Amino acid sequence: MGLIIEKEYAFLEDRAVCVSQPWAGLLVQGAVDIIMRRRSTRFRGPVYIHASRGFSDQYYLHDNLHSLNPITMAARGGIVGHAEIVDTVFYRFQEQWDADISRHRLPSSEFRKGRRGWIFANAKTVPFRQMNGRPFFFRVPKE
Repeated sequence: MGLIIEKEYAFLEDRAVCVSQPWAGLLVQGAVDIIMRRRSTRFRGPVYIHASRGFSDQYYLHDNLHSLNPITMAARGGIVGHAEIVDTVFYRFQEQWDADISRHRLPSSEFRKGRRGWIFANAKTVPFRQMNGRPFFFRVPKE
């Protein structure tokens, strides 16, 4: 059984995706499961979530998220959690976007035809590990 678990999460040891705060913190704490990206990915599987040093000013919340850990939300420039990329979505219509607002937490006014979202599942926080990130995917050195 242990070998199956190790094999299943082999990529988790060396692959990460960089996400701006507050979205990285929202993702690893389960408040969102769709993150907007400039392009799609064919990759499916586990990845570390790296909180970039930058902070997105497109921060929209539609309800009270006072239960979120403020330390995870403020962490920047390192690994804050892990999740599995399970799918992508290509937004063609306003109705499609609006149906997913509770999943990506961007308002209806942010819809632009052709926006892409990566869909994540099984997100969890991990102890913060400072490191430089890179756009798209990058390798995480073992500790």
